[in-house]
Amino acid sequence: LSRPIPMTRPQKFGLIIAFWTLIALGFASSTWASYAVKGEPVSICRAAVWGFAEWYLWGALAVGVFAWSRRFPLTRESWKGNLPWHVPAWLLMMAIWCAGYVTVERWLTPYEGMAATWGGHFVLYLTKKPAFSLLVYACMVGPAQGVELYKAYLASIEERASAQEMLDGPDLEMRELGRDELKVLNARIEQDEV
Repeated sequence: LSRPIPMTRPQKFGLIIAFWTLIALGFASSTWASYAVKGEPVSICRAAVWGFAEWYLWGALAVGVFAWSRRFPLTRESWKGNLPWHVPAWLLMMAIWCAGYVTVERWLTPYEGMAATWGGHFVLYLTKKPAFSLLVYACMVGPAQGVELYKAYLASIEERASAQEMLDGPDLEMRELGRDELKVLNARIEQDEV
């Protein structure tokens, strides 16, 4: 199995920005269309500001979610003990997101009917967004766990290849050691696949 060609840091950053930008554009166009259908049209610029503020904030918070997911993985063996740690993390991420979004919305796109105070606006979003923010949080934790599993899989493949190289070597004692190591690795991989 050949290893994928690693991406450079700028390539990764560009891919991440493109990902969040596509989501932001999708939500901005949906917001613009839904307001138009209700007979309360908003400018495409205002809808774009709302979409980009919402999703770039989540993109920035994704860094913390990925780090938290590495610290408290939800594997078959650890999910019962680690899942409770994700509840306060989700609540904190939601509060940070609400604070950031309210600040951006009040600063860039004030509108008629907006809550009179920042605190009132914050509470409005805090009570309006829990289910959606939980979904977003879970959609970040899932891929974070997938990345870690993939890294572990690649490491096991490399270990297996290293053990096979030992088997192919000229030294009989090293070959015997390599066979034993290969058996252990194969047993570990088979156990992980079950």
